[in-house]
Amino acid sequence: MLTSAYPYAVDPADLPAMLWTAHGGQAAGTALARVLAGDVSPAGRLPQTWYADDADLPDLLDYDVIGGRQTYLYFEGTPLFPFGHGLSYGAFSYGELTAGVDGSAVRVSFTVTNSGDVTADEVPQLYVRAVDPSVPRPRRELLAHRRVGPAPGETVELSFVLPLSAFAFWDVAVGRWRVEPGAYELLAGASSEDVRSRVTLTLDGEPAAPVRWPNAVWTGPTSTSRAVSRSSTGPGRRATRSRPWAGRRVNSSSAAATSVPG
Repeated sequence: MLTSAYPYAVDPADLPAMLWTAHGGQAAGTALARVLAGDVSPAGRLPQTWYADDADLPDLLDYDVIGGRQTYLYFEGTPLFPFGHGLSYGAFSYGELTAGVDGSAVRVSFTVTNSGDVTADEVPQLYVRAVDPSVPRPRRELLAHRRVGPAPGETVELSFVLPLSAFAFWDVAVGRWRVEPGAYELLAGASSEDVRSRVTLTLDGEPAAPVRWPNAVWTGPTSTSRAVSRSSTGPGRRATRSRPWAGRRVNSSSAAATSVPG
């Protein structure tokens, strides 16, 4: 049994099972005893990725989640235990996943069947990924989850109504959330890596706006040109450029905008 607030890199090869819990307070001992005795089937799910080795982790002060391929959103290796992982004394199977656009929302449904011989709880999780994004997007992202407790042999149907905004990303080029048009894959399963059913749907979304260059004027196709840049020359002042710009827009204070998720 392991009690901690953070993941550990452990070798479970010689362990038939491992029971993990966060700091549960004064009732934790009784709760753990009931789980170990089989009175209650565990249904907790990991809120973090447990990495298999310290080498999978970036530098301690590296907070670039995208560049460092960190967390379940971007990590492409094989974790020791993935985000959302958790076992129970039961066994469950998943039915076909269906999804469709209904106005300003996406309706998703699938079934979960208790295929074991004991009553236990399962926590089905619903993830999404953009199939062909124009900017770096998560390899999958948690949209919803639900805890169910079907009896042995019982099948329950789960339905989710997701607003279209759940598929949006923060577009830095326009400074707001935007749903990109294209295909999205929905994945249902027992964890971020244990995917049991999937389906793809297409959203109309909002096309990307053309990148605008602030604080600059169009100078025309001349061999030399002048551009107004408030940030570099002060309000209303004119800066003369000696090198040819060949009719390009000039902005000495900023680079082109790039769209990456926030």
